[in-house]
Amino acid sequence: MKKILFSARCLLAASIIFFTSCSKNTTTSNPGGGTGNTTNLAIGKSSIGLTTSATFGGVMNFSLNNTTGTSAVSVVNGATRTINVFAKEEINNKFRKVEIDIEVPSGTSTSGGNITIPLMLNSTAPMNAKLSMYNGTDINTENSYFAESGTVTITKLSSSEIIGTFSAVVKNVIDNSTITITNGSFSGRFN
Repeated sequence: MKKILFSARCLLAASIIFFTSCSKNTTTSNPGGGTGNTTNLAIGKSSIGLTTSATFGGVMNFSLNNTTGTSAVSVVNGATRTINVFAKEEINNKFRKVEIDIEVPSGTSTSGGNITIPLMLNSTAPMNAKLSMYNGTDINTENSYFAESGTVTITKLSSSEIIGTFSAVVKNVIDNSTITITNGSFSGRFN
């Protein structure tokens, strides 16, 4: 009897390990919010999520997915492809915006693996990325932040979509305070 119970337990444990380890996860894990995938995104829409080390517009996270306040655009101009992923929310006449601008050579894709690009405010490198964040009112931006360091990692890039993660330290242009960004994820489907 003990051998039968032991065998049944081993079979159950092996089944659990087999079925949970063989599942494919196409979503980037992000406690900050954004989905990190394009499965449910409308064309021209985006998803951005992140966690902050200090309050950003009164809270310490940001998450928008596929709303009227999101967009994803990809434009090829000669040898350069410019990608913009944008998300904006407005609550009680106050807004928070996060924007990621990426430039890569035309024809770049992730067929050869992930692409990691440093975040810099003023870069002319063939591959460059910029992160900007704003909160305040549309008339008077109270706080503007720009990445002074960090990286964007593109995990999927094709002619119709982009998926990636990011982390950064952003600096307030008014008072020079900084916020550390973690758990950043973004995705977009292009027009």
